[in-house]
Amino acid sequence: MANHSDQVYRQWQLLRAIPRAPQRRSTRELYEHLRHNGYDITVRSVQRDLAALSTQFGFVDETQGRTAYWYWPESFRVLDVPGMDPKDKG
Repeated sequence: MANHSDQVYRQWQLLRAIPRAPQRRSTRELYEHLRHNGYDITVRSVQRDLAALSTQFGFVDETQGRTAYWYWPESFRVLDVPGMDPKDKG
C-alpha cells in the first residue's frame, strides 16, 4: 500500500498535468499520464482525486457524454512549486 507522501506526490503530478483552458484533458488521459510516470493507480482513484482536488484548487471539468474533461480556468493564477517531483524527495 502506498504511503501518504506517495499520494501527495501523485496528486501533485496530477495537478501539474491539468492544462490551462482552452486546452483540456480527459480523466482517462490524466490516468494514462500518471501510469506513464510510474504510478500504479486505478481510473476510479484518479476520479476521486480529481473530485477532491478540484474543490480545493479551483480547476474545473466539462462533461461531454460520459467523458469528463479537466482544465484550469484561463483567469486562474499560475501556481508553481519547484522541486516537487518524487525523484526530488531527498
